[in-house]
Amino acid sequence: MREYIIKKYRKHLGVELEFLIKQKKGYYISVENLLKKLKTKKNVKGTFKMEAFICTIEYITPVCRNAKEAIDTIKHDLNILNITLNELDLEILHGNYFEIPKEFNKSLSKEMANIRNTQKKVWKNVFTPSLHVHIGVGSLKDAKNIYNCWVNNFDNFVKFYDKNYKSKRFDKIIEINTKLTGDKKPTIVNKEYKIPNRPFNYQDDNGHTIYPYRYYYYIFSKHGTVENRIADCINDFEKMYQYIEYVYDISCKSIEQK
Repeated sequence: MREYIIKKYRKHLGVELEFLIKQKKGYYISVENLLKKLKTKKNVKGTFKMEAFICTIEYITPVCRNAKEAIDTIKHDLNILNITLNELDLEILHGNYFEIPKEFNKSLSKEMANIRNTQKKVWKNVFTPSLHVHIGVGSLKDAKNIYNCWVNNFDNFVKFYDKNYKSKRFDKIIEINTKLTGDKKPTIVNKEYKIPNRPFNYQDDNGHTIYPYRYYYYIFSKHGTVENRIADCINDFEKMYQYIEYVYDISCKSIEQK
């Protein structure tokens, strides 16, 4: 784990957003044409790419120095995304946990259906629109402090969701972890090596692609960051920005402690 740390990025952050894309009042579609059009747009600061299904898109910020820079970058690039979606008569659908939608296959040609079926990154027919916040660390001690800080703030993270909105990502994580560990919530770690880490080889001994880390609450990533993975994309974008600010603020405070 230690070899992945880049000390100059301590207290920096990056954010990932993942969405389903569909036609307005229509079916889910391949995002291929959307991505091609986004590449023609000038001044995009982050990266847009296809995610788990061909009807999903992932947005990744560049490395940002603080939460304000990250949020300003997201607002700037999402504005470009929204303009592009309107040009193509498309929209974002987020905030729910999905199996492969039934209408998805109906909206695809045979050729496109085959592309989907052969994608290497399909995650057992599930997709969760999500918000991932990465905080850069300068040491494994930093990573442990942030991880334990997030464990202690788990209930506070839940408060960012609307009262009438029940997070499907939380539901799935709690379900899986209860089965695996008996714990509904993450627990404090006493040693750095006990921080859950994203497996850096994505295949098992039989050459099958595996993503067991997707149900972890928080992990140490190959980018030298601690990654907060528990949040769906919050429907209220202002609340989402508050969530990013909150995660960043408490993380920095946790590694300043002696």
